[in-house]
Amino acid sequence: MAELINKQDSLNKGRVKINESILASERAEQNSTEALNTANEAKELSEDTQTQLDTIVINGDSSVEAAQARVDENGYAYLKLKARLDTEHSQVTSSIENTNIDLKERGINIKTLGAIGDGVADDTQIIQYALNLAKSSNVHIFIPSGTYKITSVLNVYSNTHITLDSDATILRAHDGSFFLNGEYGGNYTGYEGNGNITFEGGTLDGNIINFPSNFSGISLGHGKNITARNMVFKDMIFGHWFDVSGCSDVLIENCQFLGYKDSGGREYSEAIQISSHSEGGFPAFGSYDSTPSRNVTIKDCYFGSSGTEGTTAWAVGVGDHGQVDGVYNSNIKIIGNTFENLTYAGVRIFKYRDTIIQNNSFLNCQRGVIISNPSTIVETSKNIIIDNNIFRNTIGRDIEAGAWFVGGVVSKMESIVIRGNIFDNDIPSLTDSIFIRLADNVSIESNIFKNVYRAAYLLYVSNMNFVKNKITDVVRETVFTDEPDVGFRNMGLTSNFIIEGNIINGTGRHGLYVAYVKGFSINNNVINSPAIETDNTRSGVLLTSSSSDGFIAHNKVRMNVSGNQNQYGVQSTATTSNIQLFNNDLEGKTGKQNLRGANVFDGFYITDSVGVRRIVTVNTSGTLVVN
Repeated sequence: MAELINKQDSLNKGRVKINESILASERAEQNSTEALNTANEAKELSEDTQTQLDTIVINGDSSVEAAQARVDENGYAYLKLKARLDTEHSQVTSSIENTNIDLKERGINIKTLGAIGDGVADDTQIIQYALNLAKSSNVHIFIPSGTYKITSVLNVYSNTHITLDSDATILRAHDGSFFLNGEYGGNYTGYEGNGNITFEGGTLDGNIINFPSNFSGISLGHGKNITARNMVFKDMIFGHWFDVSGCSDVLIENCQFLGYKDSGGREYSEAIQISSHSEGGFPAFGSYDSTPSRNVTIKDCYFGSSGTEGTTAWAVGVGDHGQVDGVYNSNIKIIGNTFENLTYAGVRIFKYRDTIIQNNSFLNCQRGVIISNPSTIVETSKNIIIDNNIFRNTIGRDIEAGAWFVGGVVSKMESIVIRGNIFDNDIPSLTDSIFIRLADNVSIESNIFKNVYRAAYLLYVSNMNFVKNKITDVVRETVFTDEPDVGFRNMGLTSNFIIEGNIINGTGRHGLYVAYVKGFSINNNVINSPAIETDNTRSGVLLTSSSSDGFIAHNKVRMNVSGNQNQYGVQSTATTSNIQLFNNDLEGKTGKQNLRGANVFDGFYITDSVGVRRIVTVNTSGTLVVN
């Protein structure tokens, strides 16, 4: 046995004892092969021994075993053995807790809890048992391949992650819904209800042939941080697959919404409803504090038909049909989705604020996008961007935006941008591509229109830009403005228009129909083959119905090469006033232009030496006339 080093030992004698200790340690090693595999092990053992010796010397403890027990695997020497035991006990306990958490995060497989998944056995209680685990801690539930019949609504709580295998189906076998983030009769406020919830994968099947009652899919109230992705939602009667009521930070992506049946009076139902929390809209639980929904994104989803007997495609893909006074749902993003054959509209914005509709495809829908509010209130939608979408073969209007006169009060929608979209029809459409009634600060820019009835039909619109659009084959007019309500006519509600940089190829009637507009600029447009519905009847640009304070410059109007042709390049009626034309290149079968009205002229303004503003025109003999 190796000897201990004493205080009085010389350095050489101590070295001998150290070497003996090393040899003793090597002999005691059960696996001598591992000790011989590295030349450094002797050095490590030497250093470890030195630490032990230092501990003995410093603490005056003659028990080598006790000293060794106080030194952990990293060479740290505890003052007492109990301190090391307590520390390492805490570490082991923590490790066990972390392991339990890790196991939960990896998923609780409901089949290990007893779920059958054969579509016959009732798996409701097993799934609900797994969901109830979230009451005490985070839970990740895995539902493997199979068909899981449920016979009542499943309650989901905070911090729940539900993953369905791509071949897993939850089959509705009762008259109610699928999931509710809370309990009936509960009470939550703001966004403090059950949140941090994820649904992903698999199919929810409404099973409407066997259970033909009205229902909804996933009802979410007062929640925050809720995600659904990579799911299929098949067949709905009357309700919504997602009822997002007073929720914040919701993401629904890469899902399919297939099949809808209207059981009566629900021709407008939305697959995804985004609304404020009210008792009428969400009776399952309160509080009914009118919490708005906000920060909701619908991305890369498909809305269409299932093929199930008695169903159609969805009525509406995303939107709402109710409102709460003084409350706006906001920051809604509808991006990259496909809406096909929808029977009411792809998207229905009902008094939303700060909404983006971008990179979507609307295919063969009754209407593309509707922006509206109840006809009895003055609050309207605000800050809407409709950008880079495709509208193809829409039956009605591609975009329909309308507000109302309420008790004699004028209430306009605010800030609508329609930009970079394609409006395309295989055959000429039967109604306007864009219809806007009562709006301020509107921009229609850089769009492509093909085979449309009208590009834009505008009523009571102010601060309006129609710029850089390309329009081909229009049944009626490219732009048509009007004020049909006599009681609100000529009040300046249609004003401040810029129509600039557009290319128009072929219109049945006037290329541009400008009525009741106060203040407008029509510049740098190219209008080819306007007014070809009948010969020599209408013009490239018509100014009429008390339009005033306009400037028309640098435009080109070209007659149809053969067949019916436009009467004039630009024409104004007697009710117009204060309109200047300048440097236009016009053609018309009867004449280049026909200008009537008060102070309507082709020429320019110039200020003389004494500061008087003059009008310069040219008479029939080609002589400049200064007035």
